[in-house]
Amino acid sequence: MLELIKEERPFSYPVLTYSVSDSNFIEELKCLCVHKDGLSGNLTDEDWGKYNIFDWDHEYIHELELMFLEASKPYFRDNIRSVDLIGWANLRKGASTHLAHTHGNASLIGNFYLSTPPNSSITLYNPQHINRYVPWASVSEAFTINVKAGDLIIFPGWYLHEVPPTGEKEARISISCNILETPIDKWI
Repeated sequence: MLELIKEERPFSYPVLTYSVSDSNFIEELKCLCVHKDGLSGNLTDEDWGKYNIFDWDHEYIHELELMFLEASKPYFRDNIRSVDLIGWANLRKGASTHLAHTHGNASLIGNFYLSTPPNSSITLYNPQHINRYVPWASVSEAFTINVKAGDLIIFPGWYLHEVPPTGEKEARISISCNILETPIDKWI
C-alpha cells in the first residue's frame, strides 16, 4: 500500500515522497480527523502538544504509524535503538497558513495528506543558507512540493518549512508527525 514514488535532494539530505493508494484508508482517516476536530475544537492550533494522534485507538491510526516507520527507514543507520512518533492532525482552509518553522528536536518530519484542494504545497528552505539568529531573514533557496491526497512525505526535522495558503474553501487535511530517534551510543 506504501510505494516510494520520488526521492529528491534539493539540499544535503533527501526528501522522500511515497504514495498510498488505498482510497478507503485515506477517507477513513480523513473522517476520523474531522470527527475529532468537531469534538475538540481546532486540532490545528489550540490542541498542538495536547495529544498524540498515535495514542488514538483505531486500526488505521496504527497502520499509519507503521507506514511512517517504514517510510523513515532509508534515513536510519544500524545504530538506531528505537524510534518514537508524535503526531497530530492539521485542518486548514482558505487563507490559513503555517509560517516557516523547524521541528528542532525531531530527526525527521512526516506528513500524510488526506484532502488537498488545488494549489496545495509545502515549501522547504535550504538549511545551509539560514541565518541562525533570524531564520527567515536569509532564505535564498526554496524547494516547493505540490502535494495531493495519498502523498506521504518525509524530510529532516531541521529543514525550515512552511505551508502556504491555498485560498480554497475546501479543507487541506493532513496528519503530521515528528520522528524521534534514539541512537545506541546514547545508551552506552
